[in-house]
Amino acid sequence: MLEPGDSFAGFSLGDQQYQPLKTFLTRDSKGYSEQLLAKTYVFVRDAKVRAYVTLVCGEIQAEKPDMADLEGAQYRYQHYPAMKIARLAVHKEFRKFGLGRELVDLSLGLSA
Repeated sequence: MLEPGDSFAGFSLGDQQYQPLKTFLTRDSKGYSEQLLAKTYVFVRDAKVRAYVTLVCGEIQAEKPDMADLEGAQYRYQHYPAMKIARLAVHKEFRKFGLGRELVDLSLGLSA
């Protein structure tokens, strides 16, 4: 999980189109965590953040179900809790090593 002393120095995503992902990490992620709006988990190597994933809580709205389909079901609601990956980024020099996949797997594990 993101810690107060984590360093973002040198965190580079390469192309300018990814700048919003870096901006969120460096400027907004700690505040979102403090306000319990999102949780950011980081991969740190050599005391520097190399990849991150930010998770948020949400919900999925189900279509109105046929009650016959729900016979015996214990959870009959129109809204189901969900966890969403809000942001995911990997430092440009650490791509192709499976870090993104590892962060997705971490997210799935946390949601179970």
